[in-house]
Amino acid sequence: MANVERVEVLKGPGSILYGRADPGGVINIVTKQPLADPYYSLQQQFGSYDFYRTAIDATGPLTADKSLRYRVNLSYEDAHSFKEFNKNENIFIAPVLVWEISPRTRVGLELEYANIRSPVDIGIPPLNGKPILLPRERNLGESWAKRNNEQILVGLNWSHDFNDAWNIKQRFNTQLVTEDEVYVGRNGWIGDGVDSRYYGQQTDTMNTYFTNVDLTGKFDTWGAKHTLLLGGDYYQQDEMADYADYIGDLPINVYNPSHLANRPSLAGGDVGQYGSLTEWYGVYLQDQIKLPFNLHALGGLRYDNATTTDNFAPFSSYVDDRVSPRGGLLWRPIPQLSVYGSYTENFGATNAFDQDNKPLRPQTARQWEVGVKTELWDERFTGTLAYFDLTKQNMPTVDPLHPNRSVAIGEVASRGLEVDLAGKILPGWQIIGAYAYTPFVEVTKDYADDGTGNVTPGKTGKRNPNVARHNGSLWTTYEFQSGELNGLTLGGGATAIGNRKGDFDNSYTLPGYAVFNLMAGYKLKLGGSRASLQLNVDNLLDKTYYSGSNGGQVIHYGMPRTFMGSLRIEY
Repeated sequence: MANVERVEVLKGPGSILYGRADPGGVINIVTKQPLADPYYSLQQQFGSYDFYRTAIDATGPLTADKSLRYRVNLSYEDAHSFKEFNKNENIFIAPVLVWEISPRTRVGLELEYANIRSPVDIGIPPLNGKPILLPRERNLGESWAKRNNEQILVGLNWSHDFNDAWNIKQRFNTQLVTEDEVYVGRNGWIGDGVDSRYYGQQTDTMNTYFTNVDLTGKFDTWGAKHTLLLGGDYYQQDEMADYADYIGDLPINVYNPSHLANRPSLAGGDVGQYGSLTEWYGVYLQDQIKLPFNLHALGGLRYDNATTTDNFAPFSSYVDDRVSPRGGLLWRPIPQLSVYGSYTENFGATNAFDQDNKPLRPQTARQWEVGVKTELWDERFTGTLAYFDLTKQNMPTVDPLHPNRSVAIGEVASRGLEVDLAGKILPGWQIIGAYAYTPFVEVTKDYADDGTGNVTPGKTGKRNPNVARHNGSLWTTYEFQSGELNGLTLGGGATAIGNRKGDFDNSYTLPGYAVFNLMAGYKLKLGGSRASLQLNVDNLLDKTYYSGSNGGQVIHYGMPRTFMGSLRIEY
């Protein structure tokens, strides 16, 4: 997160504009860009469980006319965990160059390098329909189960304004990922508190290439104002993995664990390879129209063609193509209120592999949505109430017979209400909150082989794991505007989640929970510099809760009470 300016959450299927995306929505990460004026920042964070993180941010012009600018973000993190054996060490660097060739033409070059060393946590198992009661710090894995992930990203983007109405831009990204992992997983209960485990190691390389071109224009026709977008993109992902699994069994008594000092030999175990090459072409057209009587219309189409081929014998290949429509209408009878409705379809993707090491088919989805939006107090406060009806096909989940592989759910439907509130109520007082009521989210078609039929009956009507009927959060901060407390910010909030099913069999339930958080921050000037102090307390009441499951038989504890302090110097 060292080079992240902000994170945008775009709800609902978004593949018409963003291509290969999850049907549930898109997370858009906006990175920090070079500034025309020099700016430097040094941040030191420290917290519970020996957490230490240092971040540096430097930016400014490289030429007198400020047309060539740079920015460099670096961070180093060394942190332990509330769980045994769990230690993280992360190194990250992200330099960026931007060249303003002319007032209408811009070129940017960015690089990211990350080396992430983290533990492999197998969580805890369920027993008798609920999570087994164990100390939060207990680790049922092994100290030698580790993951080392190295990532390199190179991005090139440019844009040109033909005039005030028409613009073209292109982005090219390539990401090279190498991951070495020694893992421990669960096979299932043996009995009398003894759990069966498996062990293996894997080396995975994933090279991804992406480019897109967008042409955007604004024009008027017969009293209607158009914003037209025409574009195309290309995506390629080449993944190859070598793995070896221990052929025996690694039993462990979950109540009185005895850990292995050394890894067992993999000699005679299950050795194999899997991987795939995916090539994805897409073209799209969208028109956003401002009509008379405060009406706004949106319409678009996207065509995708995706080819996936196994990298290893026995070779197999399949081609999917699809036309995805998108449409919506919004009416704004008064400046403070809008009523809208929309329909969209999605042609997404999956990186999962089945028991035969074959890649699963892409996810698809369709969604209806209606709602109202409001803007109050000179647009300082916004609110949305929405009803959604979303259906996904080919959603991957854990294979119950092969826990380290996946199967595709034939179809899952989700319907419910969402409320979002955000803004500034009074000077210095800000609030953000959300609530979701999802009474219906269940499997409507069972595990599907290739879309031709159900191969594992019995899941129809089961509720989707990790989705509560009730889910809400509220956060508020107040910054003193004057007087002796000027510069002081106080904040607090809570997250509450109801009961959830842990797997698609609905064989166990994760209990609901509420977690309270607090923060205090203080800003002051030190000559030409600025200093910011902040303290966060998460899970203030030290609630023992379960953050979620893997959709199968692995459950994870949430964080205990955690303190995080930060000191930032800017100049």
